[in-house]
Amino acid sequence: MPSSKQPADALPPFCLTIAGLDPTGGAGATADLRVFRRLGRYGLTALTALTPQNTRGVKGIHPVSAKALRQELTAVFEDFPVACAKTGQIPNRDLAREIVKALKAHPIPLVIDPVMVPTRGMWLVEKEAVAYMKRNLLPLATLITPNVEEAAFLAEIPIENLADMERAARLLVPKITPAVVITGGDSVEEGALDLFYDGETQHYFKARKRPVGDIHGTGCHFSAAVCAFIAGGLSPFEAVGRAKQTLTALIDRALIDPTGQMKILNS
Repeated sequence: MPSSKQPADALPPFCLTIAGLDPTGGAGATADLRVFRRLGRYGLTALTALTPQNTRGVKGIHPVSAKALRQELTAVFEDFPVACAKTGQIPNRDLAREIVKALKAHPIPLVIDPVMVPTRGMWLVEKEAVAYMKRNLLPLATLITPNVEEAAFLAEIPIENLADMERAARLLVPKITPAVVITGGDSVEEGALDLFYDGETQHYFKARKRPVGDIHGTGCHFSAAVCAFIAGGLSPFEAVGRAKQTLTALIDRALIDPTGQMKILNS
């Protein structure tokens, strides 16, 4: 394992994922680590929960203790120069507090994938933790990467068209977070659209819509790629563009089940 005492120019950038464990590897920390490695980064992990799940749904949520997460984060930060971190599933307020404390003590670029709304039939975060994270965690982000449903939830408005997406972005920036990219715009407009906004720049990243059905873990892969590119020195805007290209390439060679439906990104 690389040591943080080696010359800095001999090491790849270190990226930290703070997320849950998906046993299939299609989402969560395992998927993040694969993306980091593909993009030439060294991946570090702090697990927040065990989540028995597969492409058909989440079967349960088993959060780690606040003490365990605190020790994970301490172990990482005391020994590695983390270039960028990303968060995924944060099941409860106690764990969110530990993350906020660690990131305030070690301020670094941060990408937040705000996993706050029901997915595959189950809430992945306790509802009372959401307000705490909006007040205390999201303002620490360099960029948040909600999908349309998550952006609507955070901005507290319905999103039914591109104008709604733009309004939601303006409600989130800068009041809640410095910058946002709202993904999954294909639900309101033809084509695969992601809206970036940082208070100055508004830009739609577009790709051809693939008729591929449901794909497991796209949000995790995208946010991990953004984290990896920021760790490599790109601006949030540049990182989103490169991450969009990366995700599109992964979708084009996703693993396919016997029915012909795409299931898991082959990262």
